[in-house]
Amino acid sequence: MKRAILRFLGIFLILTLIWQLQRMAFMALYHPEGANAADWLQTGIHGLTMDMSIAGYLTLIPGLLILAQCLTSRQWPDTVLKIYFGIISLSIAIVTVVDLTLYSYWGFRLDATPVFYFTTSPASALASATIWQLIGGFFAILAIAVGIYLCLERWNTVGRKISDTGAQANIGIKPSLKMRLISAGAMLLLTAALIIPIRGGFSLAPMNVGRAYFSDVQRLNHAAVNPAFSLLYSLTHQNHDADRFTFMSSDEADQVIKQLEAIFANEIDTIPTLSVEKPDIYLVILESFSSKLLPSQGGEPIAVGLDSLMQNSVAFTNFYASSFRTDRAITSILSGFPALPTKSILKNVEQIDRLPHLSQTLKANGYSTEYYYGGDINFANLNAYLISGGYDKIVSDKDFAPEESPYKWGAPDEAVFERAKKSVNVKVALNPKFVVVQTSSSHEPFEVPYANPRFASEPAKNAFAYTDSCLVDFIRYLESQPSWARTLVAIVPDHLGAWPLDLPDAAQRHHVPFLLTGGSLRGNKAKITTPASQTDIATLLRTLAVGVHKQGSGVKASNGIATFSEPEIFGIITPCDTAIYNIESSEFVIKVSTDAELLRRATLAYLQRAYAAEKAL
Repeated sequence: MKRAILRFLGIFLILTLIWQLQRMAFMALYHPEGANAADWLQTGIHGLTMDMSIAGYLTLIPGLLILAQCLTSRQWPDTVLKIYFGIISLSIAIVTVVDLTLYSYWGFRLDATPVFYFTTSPASALASATIWQLIGGFFAILAIAVGIYLCLERWNTVGRKISDTGAQANIGIKPSLKMRLISAGAMLLLTAALIIPIRGGFSLAPMNVGRAYFSDVQRLNHAAVNPAFSLLYSLTHQNHDADRFTFMSSDEADQVIKQLEAIFANEIDTIPTLSVEKPDIYLVILESFSSKLLPSQGGEPIAVGLDSLMQNSVAFTNFYASSFRTDRAITSILSGFPALPTKSILKNVEQIDRLPHLSQTLKANGYSTEYYYGGDINFANLNAYLISGGYDKIVSDKDFAPEESPYKWGAPDEAVFERAKKSVNVKVALNPKFVVVQTSSSHEPFEVPYANPRFASEPAKNAFAYTDSCLVDFIRYLESQPSWARTLVAIVPDHLGAWPLDLPDAAQRHHVPFLLTGGSLRGNKAKITTPASQTDIATLLRTLAVGVHKQGSGVKASNGIATFSEPEIFGIITPCDTAIYNIESSEFVIKVSTDAELLRRATLAYLQRAYAAEKAL
């Protein structure tokens, strides 16, 4: 019995130690500047209960198998245990390598997001990785898996043949039924006791990701989080988020939001109306662009063409991307649906069908609709979303010849824009067009058919400069056509910028350019300083397109409040204030010049409203 207990406890402790070692690897790669030995120790201490929780889950089956070995002398429990060790060793290795790799791109610990991406399009999910990264990742997974398996199997071997019952069997003494039952009873109690570490102790609240948070340095909090727990928590709690983010009654939430919006109601900029009714609308969605690429926005001279357009258009200088990835932001742009911190609405096809669509509204008003994208249209269920939106024509990688589409992300932006040029109404058509062009070349690994000598050693900047050149060429083509006089062009990034990486300020990360241009605008140059976000685009384009030009007094740019989210945060920006709420630690970071308490409550109200809208779909 003693050896059975030691085997059980040894497996639990080994699994706990493995996660502590994984944390040390994370800190070695991503420790914040100035981190000292005390910080390393604190991450281990605050992450220990979460490590033990995952170790508890993983030790349940070994506990039951060791219990079975107490009751039988047959070999099947030992064989099953070996297989189980192989499965969990490989699983832990995959989680470790994927988490350590993706953190450099995403800045948060592993959750359900990559699972969703991989299941919808494995090729696109892996497109950002180079061949050497994939090879290195494979061998790293293999080495880690073998190391974990050998540790577990070696410990198990110590007591496998000389357990209490086995030792007596080896000398010809049949273990008594009483001894078997006592050993099995002890193992049953120990296995049942795993509920304690699984729940994180004896408190009423079960283990959750926020339990690991302890520092005002976010990177240290991330280090304390166990990636396997983060993944499992994300996979199992997505259907409960509406309840999780209910902070007040719906009436109270509406009242708080109205109260905040009323403060800034008279400070909202208006944009010029149109000189024509039902213009041809071109919406260009730029992969990973940020304001830091534009000199006029305080960035570097990288996207100089877009920068020039910003200075000669209706430019939104206080505009924010709704999310951190395309699948979460595309529904903000085209459906006006707020991006959620914990899930992608595109994951659920049944909800996709119930989303509002700008394309559907425009079609009901006589528009034809087209969508151009050079990549895999099935990635993240984008195809299902576009079909639900009723697009008359969808062009993707499969519509390009192999020689036109040699890159991991499919056809380069130049080829996509060239295909979109064919959609232009050379003559004034009876039916106006709504055309969406989504770029992809400015995405890792930044492979483009372009070489700007200024960025010879900086592939990311070179890729942005390439897409920028393709964009400008497309706009110049539109300007040269007779239909320019009845054209409206909107240009916006798909999500927060991919360059520069690791901006510490969340609002800066989400600050992106947005502009309107075209011959149909009554005033073709204006600067809009009112905060706005991607959720305002669908309403704005719909309002401009359908008969609004008759009003002549301009259209409000937004309601004066911009919202954005990432997997751990939800933020709002007003003309005076910024509030960022950490959904794991329940803490606020506020830059405030008005009512701080109202801003806190309004932030929670906006978050609650977003999840209530998702639940209602």
